[in-house]
Amino acid sequence: MNTYQAKPNPIIKRVIAFTAVSLILILIINRSIILDRPFLIVIIILLSLLALWVNRSTHYTIHEEYLSYKAGFMNGKLYIPRITMIENGKTLRFGTKPALASGGMTISFNKFSKLYIAPLNNDEVIANILDIKPDILVID
Repeated sequence: MNTYQAKPNPIIKRVIAFTAVSLILILIINRSIILDRPFLIVIIILLSLLALWVNRSTHYTIHEEYLSYKAGFMNGKLYIPRITMIENGKTLRFGTKPALASGGMTISFNKFSKLYIAPLNNDEVIANILDIKPDILVID
């Protein structure tokens, strides 16, 4: 069983940092905005934690003949012998996308289905997939 971490999305870290700095500045400048509406700060903190959790917990696993993915609440399995093509470095705009970063790979399977993943090392994942099914078309 091989497990691969996903590339973190640096934009999410910047948004969370900006949100934290903004909340601190608002607290310093005008506390009544936050103290009068505590539910707003709770919602902002929960959304920030959710984004951070998804960004940090996303990973992919190859076990036997399956590629499994987990990204926050989204998880699933792909039977590797059904894969027909892998486009390395291509970002999928629509479809199943258990990844937040760009520069990953688009995996085509069945007839019209696509899955986008963004592991730290695309080539290592592709090599492990090709060990299981060597006749997959890989486009760089």
